[in-house]
Formats: sequence, structure tokens, C-alpha cells
Amino acid sequence: MALDKQKISKKWIIGKNDIADLPLYNLKHVNIKIDSGAYTSTIHCKEINLVNNQLQVVFLDENQKGYTGEKFIFDSFKQKK
Repeated sequence: MALDKQKISKKWIIGKNDIADLPLYNLKHVNIKIDSGAYTSTIHCKEINLVNNQLQVVFLDENQKGYTGEKFIFDSFKQKK
């Protein structure tokens, strides 16, 4: 079965690389990938610890743009099983 090139619609771009600031977490010029089909997002963390029912996180690592080494503490979070 041959494809009819006239019936094939233009391809949609669903992923794109960009740079973003996340001011709530003091992160600037972070390389990101935008995925229009995603339901959730992720961010690389150098360090993740659960201490006294608090989540302690250091976002990114030394080799990534925007790394600060700052530790953030979250009282409210969900864990996947």
C-alpha cells in the first residue's frame, strides 16, 4: 500500500529544548526539554534525603547551568511506590 503524500499532514513538533528560570527555587538559565505530550515534569537532583519527615533536595549538579548548591526543604510531598 503506497502512501499518498498529499494526504500526509505537516509534522508537529512535540519536544523542544529551551532555557528557563525557576525563581521560586533560585534557579536561572536551566536547560529544559518541553514535551507537549507529558503529564508531569522532572528535574535532576544532586541530592535527595528524607530527614524527620521532610524532603531535603539540592537541584541539578555542578556540571549543569543554574546550579547553586542550595538545599530546599519540603514539608509536603508525595512519594511514588
